[in-house]
Amino acid sequence: MNKVAKITLGFWIMKICATTLGETGGDLLSMTLHIGYAVSSAILFSLFLVAVIAQITSKKIQPSSVLDGNPRDKYGWNDNV
Repeated sequence: MNKVAKITLGFWIMKICATTLGETGGDLLSMTLHIGYAVSSAILFSLFLVAVIAQITSKKIQPSSVLDGNPRDKYGWNDNV
């Protein structure tokens, strides 16, 4: 049983979008709004922590099988990989 998800086209699309969004958000805060690197880093890190805490405290795993096309069991794992 493999607990590591396959790297699919959906993974790369999400990775590129997340990287672009992170860099754009950082530039917006630090350069455009002139609040500085440290403050903009703190804001983005706070948003990251909120997302991580929401993910960890979630009672139910809801993986997206839309992008990779693999059906998952109730725990979010696909034993047929």
